[in-house]
Amino acid sequence: MRDAVYDHVLSFGEEGAESFRRELRRAGIAPTPAEKKGNLYAPNPVVVPRRIVDAMMADLNRFCEARREETTGPGDLVATMPDDLRATFAGPEVAEALFERLGREHPISCLDAYLVERDGVLEPAYLEWQTHPAYHATALVVLEAIRRAYPGLEDVGAAFSPRPGEDLDGLRERLRGYLLSVAPGDARECVLVDYRPREQDTFHEFHFEIELTGGAERGYGVIDPREIVWIEGRPHSRRGERTVPIRHAFSRLVHGDMVRLRDELGAEERASVARFFGGASGVDWLVHPLHFAYGTKGDFPRFGERGLTARIPRCRPVTAALIAEARAAGPERLTGLVQKPVEGCGGQGVVLEPRPDQLVPGAILQDLIRPAACHRTLAGDRTPEVRVMGLPTTRGDLDCASVFTRVRAPEAFGSNAGIVARAGVPGTGEGYAVLVP
Repeated sequence: MRDAVYDHVLSFGEEGAESFRRELRRAGIAPTPAEKKGNLYAPNPVVVPRRIVDAMMADLNRFCEARREETTGPGDLVATMPDDLRATFAGPEVAEALFERLGREHPISCLDAYLVERDGVLEPAYLEWQTHPAYHATALVVLEAIRRAYPGLEDVGAAFSPRPGEDLDGLRERLRGYLLSVAPGDARECVLVDYRPREQDTFHEFHFEIELTGGAERGYGVIDPREIVWIEGRPHSRRGERTVPIRHAFSRLVHGDMVRLRDELGAEERASVARFFGGASGVDWLVHPLHFAYGTKGDFPRFGERGLTARIPRCRPVTAALIAEARAAGPERLTGLVQKPVEGCGGQGVVLEPRPDQLVPGAILQDLIRPAACHRTLAGDRTPEVRVMGLPTTRGDLDCASVFTRVRAPEAFGSNAGIVARAGVPGTGEGYAVLVP
């Protein structure tokens, strides 16, 4: 069925791809680097078998359960935050509330994989996992653009939702229902927190989340932590001429953002930010900076040793002993291995086949994944990366809300958005998958 869906999509030719780009522009997304630096959308969707998504989600839930077992108390959560950031972005009070939440539901999480071919069958090989949010509202917009640009996809067996039997409208209502249920009462009292969010190339992601929850007047807010206004001991955000109390929050801060923010804070701002993130503010943290360090690719060596899944390529932590062993063997590059910093994201700091003098304590060494060129485009076959993005359910586990993809050229190394956009290879870019049985 994958081939039937690809045949259908590619039958629209370049006009289908241009129609897709027009639909993205109409929705407010600039699909090419010429329009917005760093943006590049793949011209046609990756077609992913549902069994792969199901397998990845089963592993993602398994990873969350493993972290729950390893986390014995709030102190374990605080300890995941690097020492130099802890005073600004963590504290025992917020850790206690997060620990309680993690005991009853898994955190919002993502799992990334390349697709590899084993005995003629496509299987995922994991790159990283993150207990960190992705914006599913963007998926709705992009999938709607795909549906409009390539009509008839459902007639040839493609589905837009990871949940069997759910159409795109049903997925939209499921996501809206989740976002409104976690901020009951007044959606304006929930904020998306990031570093200089309005200056980011991906600000449209915030916009779509706001629109899905009620729009600029009644939906979620978006703030830089320095914009918090304290009124009668509670944090507020500005909405035009008004201020609205902050009762719920999703942090989108990654490690690099936290470092930059910490270094830019004055004394008064630092006290405000520490109070906001530390738990004394009374905010219900749906995603907190502590979540960013809670689940990372740094867990993969342990998960592999425990046999949680066979889909993690051989992986080990970089220790002083490993560095000494590598140096004793000579200066040659470590063939077939990739070094990845645990705290980095988006491919930052990844070194292909590092030399012994490039090894960094605390990073991980993973076997190089050789992905299959299994994504068909008008310009030739390409290699896709697949990310399942999970949301908590009322059962306490994670359900897949959308499947993000990133497509690169087969000969390229690295698939972060900037690398792919700068390369500009026809047929490559980011997007969201359509599914087949």
